[in-house]
Amino acid sequence: MRASAWASRARAHRGLRPLSVADLVAAFEVPVADWLPGGGGFALMEDGLPTPICIELVDDAGTSALAEVEQRVILRAMDNLGTRTDAAEGYTTFRRFLVEHATAPHGDAARAVRAVGIDLSEVYEPVAAGAKLATPSGDVFYPCPRCGWPLAVRGSSLSCARSATCLAEGSWFRLEKQSVIPLGKLDSPQPRPCTGVAVLRVGVWRYTTLPGLAEIELATRLEEIAGVQVELWPFIDRYDLDVRLGEHQWRVDVKDQTSAMRLARHLAERPAREATWIVVPDARRDQVPILHRNVPPEARYLFAYSSEFVRRVKGAL
Repeated sequence: MRASAWASRARAHRGLRPLSVADLVAAFEVPVADWLPGGGGFALMEDGLPTPICIELVDDAGTSALAEVEQRVILRAMDNLGTRTDAAEGYTTFRRFLVEHATAPHGDAARAVRAVGIDLSEVYEPVAAGAKLATPSGDVFYPCPRCGWPLAVRGSSLSCARSATCLAEGSWFRLEKQSVIPLGKLDSPQPRPCTGVAVLRVGVWRYTTLPGLAEIELATRLEEIAGVQVELWPFIDRYDLDVRLGEHQWRVDVKDQTSAMRLARHLAERPAREATWIVVPDARRDQVPILHRNVPPEARYLFAYSSEFVRRVKGAL
């Protein structure tokens, strides 16, 4: 009812009729811009289920328990590493494992989390029923070619259904008999047995793996520049990348979030102690001018999208 009232007030400014609760629920199946002035060209529901971008908006709003799950895991890892002389290295190894192993053999996953004093069940779980396909030799799943998490099965469709970024890059497929047909630009994945496989819990995948992919991708691009040194998650994750080239240094936080305005408010409320670059993925480059306009200069943030930031570092040679 509150959402209906808010939407109706926004519509009233454009001379549009109010929406009842029933009207609003029905509108979730069509692009938001069709019923909310200034809304995006995406729907919130499809076939009775929340769309990936709808899920991202809820998660980014901070109302989801998923973020709390991830935060508990990461903070416990930090606490358990304590003052060990190899704490920074141990944390980076652990975090990189989570980014690169959305699914992993059970033994590998157990060793990785035990190294930071965490129980496997806090981080990983078995393959979910919604990702399993029955075959004569046993249940299998298909990992997303981008993030590695099991693709969701809906009838004859396979997709990375909770990640708008993976979908945008082409992580959706069609099942035809024994074949998986790509419907986007990513190659079809190979099936993997469900037995003996551990899958990241959704909160850890959402808040560690997905943003971590963008962080590692940027680090890799920067390391290809002659003379550049990159440290991931320095000082046990005080920020994402420490980039150095000769006398130059850049503190970088990579932000892959759906709402630029919500990110801008977050940054404005939490000024940086030192000048820090906020770098968004190339696919979100339209967020950069929004951040420039809405984050005050005294917050000490600078903004760029990935390719722009890489060019800036190259220009320092």
